[in-house]
Amino acid sequence: MIQRLRIPLACAAALGVVAALAVATGAVARPTATTRASAATSVLPTQLKLPDGFQPEGIAIGVTPFAYFGSLVDGDLFRVNLINGHGQVFSQGPGTPSSA
Repeated sequence: MIQRLRIPLACAAALGVVAALAVATGAVARPTATTRASAATSVLPTQLKLPDGFQPEGIAIGVTPFAYFGSLVDGDLFRVNLINGHGQVFSQGPGTPSSA
């Protein structure tokens, strides 16, 4: 079973800014001003899939578009792409909870 993490409104707003910057720099086709906000919210994920049993301690937003989570259970570190929602454990923890 895949655990899902709901993205807070502030993160969703930040993702909207990322999408707007991509549009402004020409990285994607430019939608009209009226469709820009609705297009960003319809394309971006509203939930992030975490590994089974992963208990996120917190979230850190890194270099766009990545976010990082530490697991309270075993200290694993998880990196997720905020644009497409795909992620993976990139560092296996020592088997003890991660610490601040």
